[in-house]
Amino acid sequence: MRWTIFSIGMGIAGILFAFWTYLRVLSKEEGSDKMKDIASQIHLGAMVFLKREYQIIIVFMIIVFFILVKFINLWTGVTFLFGATCSMLAGLFGMQAATRANSRTCQAAIKG
Repeated sequence: MRWTIFSIGMGIAGILFAFWTYLRVLSKEEGSDKMKDIASQIHLGAMVFLKREYQIIIVFMIIVFFILVKFINLWTGVTFLFGATCSMLAGLFGMQAATRANSRTCQAAIKG
């Protein structure tokens, strides 16, 4: 049970760090309208990709959850689902930050 609580805490810490990174990226200047438009298109494509990827991963997560519950126990399955969900959320925040950073990085390079 102690490791379950530890893993839950680490999952929450990962989500908080990813969200903090995302907020820091959003605080930077975006650049010109053309840079904003290109960054928006990149972001849109990345989000479509991530949505499709997560649809597949969720099916895998459900299958693994039931296997863990059947062959080990319920808490192991719940911990797996929680960890996998936290990983997906961290990936979402990371992709949001990365795609939002494109024009901001270019703008920072222009300003020197």
